[in-house]
Amino acid sequence: MKTLSSSPKSGFVLFCLCAMTTSVLLSAANSGRCAATPQDGSAANESSEPDNDNAISSLIDLMASIDDPAFQLDLLKGVQEGLKGRRQLAMPTAWPAVYTKLRVSPLAEVQRRAAELAVKFGDVTAIAELKASVIDSQRPTESRQRALEILTAARIPNFVETLFQLLDDFELQRAALKSLAAYDHPQTGQRVLTAYDRFSAETKRVAADLLAARAGTAQLLMEAVANDRIPATDLNAEVIRKLQLLQDEQIQALIDEHWGVTRATPAEAAQRKAELTTELTAEAANPPNLFHGRTVFAQTCQQCHKLYGLGGNVGPDITGSNRNNLDYLLTNVVDPNALVGKDYQAWNVFTTDGQILVGLITAENNSQITLRTSTEEITIPQDEIEERSRSDVSMMPIGLLDKLTPQQRRNLVAYLASPVPVPKLAMAENQGDLFGGPTAAGWDVQGTDWQVGKGTLTLQTKTSLAKRQIAYNDMYLQQFTLRGQFDVADQSGQIHIQLQPVANHAETEPTDHHVGIAIIFNHGTAVIEIELPDAIDSSSNSVIAAPSVPLAVGTHAFAWTISPGQAQLQIDDRDAMPFAVDLRGGQLSITAEAGFRGKVTMNNLLLDAPTEAELLKSFAE
Repeated sequence: MKTLSSSPKSGFVLFCLCAMTTSVLLSAANSGRCAATPQDGSAANESSEPDNDNAISSLIDLMASIDDPAFQLDLLKGVQEGLKGRRQLAMPTAWPAVYTKLRVSPLAEVQRRAAELAVKFGDVTAIAELKASVIDSQRPTESRQRALEILTAARIPNFVETLFQLLDDFELQRAALKSLAAYDHPQTGQRVLTAYDRFSAETKRVAADLLAARAGTAQLLMEAVANDRIPATDLNAEVIRKLQLLQDEQIQALIDEHWGVTRATPAEAAQRKAELTTELTAEAANPPNLFHGRTVFAQTCQQCHKLYGLGGNVGPDITGSNRNNLDYLLTNVVDPNALVGKDYQAWNVFTTDGQILVGLITAENNSQITLRTSTEEITIPQDEIEERSRSDVSMMPIGLLDKLTPQQRRNLVAYLASPVPVPKLAMAENQGDLFGGPTAAGWDVQGTDWQVGKGTLTLQTKTSLAKRQIAYNDMYLQQFTLRGQFDVADQSGQIHIQLQPVANHAETEPTDHHVGIAIIFNHGTAVIEIELPDAIDSSSNSVIAAPSVPLAVGTHAFAWTISPGQAQLQIDDRDAMPFAVDLRGGQLSITAEAGFRGKVTMNNLLLDAPTEAELLKSFAE
């Protein structure tokens, strides 16, 4: 094919040609597309795959003559639109040469879309490159996740062993579990259960969802619950629904034993509602803990419901609902099947390879459906759907509150009734979230010079800060040890690591009542001081001198521990400095004072917190 020049006139002609060709392709690909999701539960009308392979090849041939990245992107979009619902197909003759050019495009989107197409075409070079990217822990996490998604979407064979290896990779554990769900492999159940205890609370929910999606792994999951290897509370609403859809008597018996009644009569629901009303309105020995209530919400409700901007979209957003009305709340939770809104009636989808999916159908055409589950939004080709039906019950199971302790129920209900957002409680089950991600998720960063990553927090500025900069975390720390390292180099100014009763993000001044560590840098030396909320000795009315330690150039380790009524700070190998505190808990903030200049990096930041059970016990004391 003759290469077109890049003159304005030729560019316009080329643009028209691209548009016309893409239009023809899309017309062929989308003929017969359904305008709306079928409402009768039937599968989409069967139709033969659009005969557009020749059109695809023509577009690939056209790409060989185009060097303009914008035109390349238009054509790639057209090709991908025409291939929706198809995982693999024969490679066009011109593709290898075209991919060689596209993979080095200056446009990242061209590179990404080209890689997606290459995998569909079975391009061994592209597949090898993406596999290498997935297992390379030195590459950016987002890049690795993208490569993983591309390979999984095409159902690349001989990929499961790589996914098993990723179960020990903190950055990709969750993504690997979602990818494993796409493969029916005999070792999946055992491999996931072996790694289960190493997962975070959120990753455990994804793992349970994966195990419940196929008959073989579901049996292993329920055996693990029966043997107390996995707490029954780890099985959320969607997991229970999937397990019930298997229609296995043994699994159903285990559900009844460990979860309780999953369908209740109106009379039974009314009786249970009355019992809970009495319990929740009675005077309790221990007041509800809203911070723990948010944790319970995250474990039981957040995957489906959104509150204050956080949560899933499978169920309605409950931020504006009548949450502070106990009768309204219990009516909806105790008997969720009493009224299920049409927009939130789930679909049960059974795939040809034995997978069960439950969620809302958000888009559909003759080639595929898009299903929104509580963990992700996935695309399923129509020819991979064996059966689907609209569920006649809510995705929220009966007995949701029954698996909780009375204290957990009080905490959850109090949190749901709260008129303002509440931070989540730091505990062993979620402590990795503090500095656990590749991004600043969970941090409210006020300033442009902060960078938050896995185990690190960096502040760098070439000129002195004109005003204070603060980074707040959304976790509530009650009992903990925070460990880390920082460097003393050419910095000047002050950094404060503080625990504050309530972090008021609208203010630039920290609250007066706080416990903290101040690091005062002075170009190659530093002093680390303990900050106390009340620096006055009431017996003598004298100022208490802040304990401090001078530090020289180099890397220094610190361990800061807070427990009820007391705290201590240890620097390097020196003796710990104990001190009394009357602050029971708060949110972590890291502040750089106006005038700070240089670079401070805190590395290997780790939070150690008690388990949920230990914290609940402390609430009762």
